[in-house]
Amino acid sequence: EWSALQEGSLKRRCVVEESRLGTYADSEIRLVEIQEKLCSEEEKAFDQCHHLAEEHEALLEEWWFKSKASYPDIFYFLCIDKLLVCCPENHFGSDCKPCLGVW
Repeated sequence: EWSALQEGSLKRRCVVEESRLGTYADSEIRLVEIQEKLCSEEEKAFDQCHHLAEEHEALLEEWWFKSKASYPDIFYFLCIDKLLVCCPENHFGSDCKPCLGVW
């Protein structure tokens, strides 16, 4: 049977663990781990994937450390807003004009 003291101790440990994980989730260590595995599943374009990741490393770091809260979708941040190589959904062309007839 749990005592109030044991329950309080468990809750404190959970809070400490959650705060530690929160710090890790946004840490530079976590970013490096992600970058190390970034292209690991890409067989055909492995070199191209690494080249692009290296070429845009500063933007990836900007997103990770400064813009993740306002841009939860890295695709929108990187491809649409920064590199201007993609259009938002239901837009097309070099000017990213809205598609006609979209509901």
